[in-house]
Amino acid sequence: MKRKKNCFEAKKLIPIDLLMQSFGLRPAKSFQNGKLYHAFYREDKNPSLITFFDSLFATDLGRNNTKYDVVSLTELFLNCSTEEALEYLFSLDALKIENVEIKYKTNVKIINVIPLFSYPLKNYLLSRGITEEFWKYVCEIHYKVPNQNSIFYSIGFKSNTKNFYELRSSAFKGCSGKDITTVENGFSKIILIEGFFDYLSFLVLYPNIKSDFLIMNSIYMIDKTLRYLNENSYSKIILLLDYDKAGNETTEKILSEFQYAVDRRDIMGNQCKDLNEYLISRNPQK
Repeated sequence: MKRKKNCFEAKKLIPIDLLMQSFGLRPAKSFQNGKLYHAFYREDKNPSLITFFDSLFATDLGRNNTKYDVVSLTELFLNCSTEEALEYLFSLDALKIENVEIKYKTNVKIINVIPLFSYPLKNYLLSRGITEEFWKYVCEIHYKVPNQNSIFYSIGFKSNTKNFYELRSSAFKGCSGKDITTVENGFSKIILIEGFFDYLSFLVLYPNIKSDFLIMNSIYMIDKTLRYLNENSYSKIILLLDYDKAGNETTEKILSEFQYAVDRRDIMGNQCKDLNEYLISRNPQK
């Protein structure tokens, strides 16, 4: 009875869109009363996981309208038990959807890690403005997901935890586990960036900048980000997070805690929400 009560409370307490944000997943499309996501648990070239603001379920349009609530979505993403899913969901409530730190691996099983090879992945990087000289910062991941016999492939970006990679392709956005990525070059300055495409975009835009870097890989890794900054004595912290509500709130939080932090999102102008969008705007596709 207690487990049923907890499941019911979790479904009522945590909106699906906030859960997806805690996973570091953004909607492919937003509309008046809902959002459309790529189904993170399978290959989903055309986004087919739909959520409505007044519903407790997400519906997979590409899988016979299968419905998922926040508990089942968490079980899928973290590849965990119901009890572990509930622990995660109630931690979101306790932290008021702020200081989320994912503790579990996801349901992605990595088969192989190789240097970038596949032309579709290279073309995807080019479409996002990332030129060949910067491909050395990513790799190619071959992976499997539950209930699928096929082996898929994606761009991989390594985090600080072994075998935890951010995974991207034109058809998939996910990870094998969530953690921050730090690039320690021995400088007293550090640049904070939200996602790895923004990090690669910064390198394309400013290849001669000398700095350490912290890539959050999800705005909800703020707790681990703050811990890292407190444990390392940087004389300057440059913030280049996204121009959105979550990015604004996280920027304000870091500015309030570190006197040497400075918000430099002005380099993106007023029209772009992140560094990758800014990069693409400077070099529009013909």
